[in-house]
Amino acid sequence: MVKAWKLFSILVVVLLVLSFGIVAMPQETAEASGTIYVPDDYTKIQWAVDNATSGDTIIVRDGTYYENVDVNTANLTIQSENGYTNCVVNASDSNDHVFYVTADWVNITGFTVENATGTGRAGILLNSTSHCNISGNNIINNYHGIYLGSSNNNNLTTNIANSNTIYGIILEHTSNNNNLINNTANLNDCGIWLFSSNNTLENNTANSNDEVGIYLYSSSNNTLENNTANSNEYGIYLLFGSNNNMLTKNVANSNDYGIWLAYPSNNTLENNTANSNEYGIYLGYSSNNNSITSNTASNNTEYGIRLVSSSNNTIYNNYFNNTNNAWDNGTNTWNTTNSTGPNIVGGPYIGGNYWSDYTGNDTDGDGFGDTPYNITGDSNKDYLPLIPTGAPLEGHVTFPGALQGPRWVRGLDVRFFNSTTGNETAWSPMNATTNSTGVFNITGIDPGTYNISIKNWTCLSEVNSSVTLGAGNTTVVDFGMTREGDSNNDDWIVLADRTILYTGWGTQQGGAGWNAHCDFNRDGWLTLADRTIMYTYWAQHGDLV
Repeated sequence: MVKAWKLFSILVVVLLVLSFGIVAMPQETAEASGTIYVPDDYTKIQWAVDNATSGDTIIVRDGTYYENVDVNTANLTIQSENGYTNCVVNASDSNDHVFYVTADWVNITGFTVENATGTGRAGILLNSTSHCNISGNNIINNYHGIYLGSSNNNNLTTNIANSNTIYGIILEHTSNNNNLINNTANLNDCGIWLFSSNNTLENNTANSNDEVGIYLYSSSNNTLENNTANSNEYGIYLLFGSNNNMLTKNVANSNDYGIWLAYPSNNTLENNTANSNEYGIYLGYSSNNNSITSNTASNNTEYGIRLVSSSNNTIYNNYFNNTNNAWDNGTNTWNTTNSTGPNIVGGPYIGGNYWSDYTGNDTDGDGFGDTPYNITGDSNKDYLPLIPTGAPLEGHVTFPGALQGPRWVRGLDVRFFNSTTGNETAWSPMNATTNSTGVFNITGIDPGTYNISIKNWTCLSEVNSSVTLGAGNTTVVDFGMTREGDSNNDDWIVLADRTILYTGWGTQQGGAGWNAHCDFNRDGWLTLADRTIMYTYWAQHGDLV
């Protein structure tokens, strides 16, 4: 009986201990599930990561977290609940990276990441990883913003990497086949820096950095398209062994040097804009065998294009409108074989370049000057200088509610009406697409005076009256701010448009009910912000109604 009582007592004690252990177990050691919440399940992001398994999603609620997070579990998603404005990860140790990722297939989304200020430290660092997605983050006040080392096939999208000490975004040590899309890297020493890497850069903005907007060093086979690099010392800079790169539709304005090549070869520069710099396009120090076509270099204070000790480059179908258009002391080709156009000033044939200071004539009307254009610096000549046959238009548009950048890239229907009779011209309408600052260009317009309208599906028509367009002279027309809210494209903003908006209310791009024609601020959501813009112009109609 005594033994039985003792055994019973021991059993009770054991049960109490186990029960107490279960009740008192700290949440930091709880078993992870498919979705983990911080601070609900774990008070620290790092503890959630340590206890997560492949495939888990960690959702971080609003707040400020003082941590340095190491991520070595593959196929893990770490995201804020409500975006970077509400969720901050501040380096508890400034001499360590805020997020240090060494595993593949990791997603990090929606954080403000700050204060990894120690030399060489980064807000987000990927080391020898692949297939990671870094998106929607605000990375500020670190030594480096986002750093990829020996990391391939990753996606960096819609991040803001501003005001970091050295680089906003840096890829080096053969970080290849990564996609950098719709990122902003402003107010750093260098915006985006690639070293020994080949990648795709599209629709990124790298403005007002101390030295370089976008910098390629010994980096070949990259594609740079629709990027903006304004107000830096160097807008886009290719150096030492950066070969076989494609630069197309980029904007590099208001820098000391718009697009600079030093030593690289076999690059293609096509349809870029380099205006209002000291030098628009500069090739120096054995930059050979490059192709420079269909670019615009206007209002540069030193030269539109300058080639120093560089040869075997081909330069044609470019638009040069500067006090000093060109200088070349190498051996280069400044026109191509006469071929069917249209060319950059609206003529029917492609040959040489447009030169604002060309004084020759086109007596046979073929769109080429009768005499060559002499390039300053040596004996190079453009044997087929372009003579404008049309009138170029540069339109400026402002969009309400949308920050400058990719959201400002929009297609427009542009129509031309005789300013006296009001009749639309036979060759109207024309299609145009704005760049990331709301600027569009149309060439080949018949010289004359017009009432010019613009219209997008979401906005009301705007008309600028009595605009005179002259052959060869670009006319700048400011259409002001568009009036958004026309969901059904009938040029009125009324109840029918609001009904369409409410049909997709609260949906995100790609979701059921989503309608791009109602996303008036182009943020990917149909929300109160869109309705507010619509109500600003409620009951108004377009100028063409």
